Amino acid sequence: MKNGTPSFNTNAKQDSKKREVELPKLTDDQINDYLSVTAKAAKFKSVGLTLGGIGLALFFAIMGFYESIHYTIFPSTAIITTLITWAISVGFFIYGFLLTRDFYQIKRKQFTLTNEQLKQIQNKQKTFMTRIISASSLELFYVF
Repeated sequence: MKNGTPSFNTNAKQDSKKREVELPKLTDDQINDYLSVTAKAAKFKSVGLTLGGIGLALFFAIMGFYESIHYTIFPSTAIITTLITWAISVGFFIYGFLLTRDFYQIKRKQFTLTNEQLKQIQNKQKTFMTRIISASSLELFYVF
């Protein structure tokens, strides 16, 4: 402007700080629902990943064991079983991702938490990580 005042809003930084403060607070029920659904979704995703590996292993097992006996029927059987297990695996992945679609606000981190809620989430994360570590170590022990 000719009088020296800017024609744009100079309080943009202050407005953005106000917006950060005005984020909605989550209730304990929403937090518990989110944590239980994400744990369930993680199980479906891990089963999907496991089935993908099993499908590949089945393909190589069928092809390796039966290659010398009847070469005509077993390659198609190996391919069909692999495709079926991969289709089921993709289904588990998709279902795992679809379970968490209702928690868009939480995934985008558009909320605020109280200190008690933050401690509750951290405790659940610690127990979840301990379960993952113990399951992984048992799986490694089983393999070896």
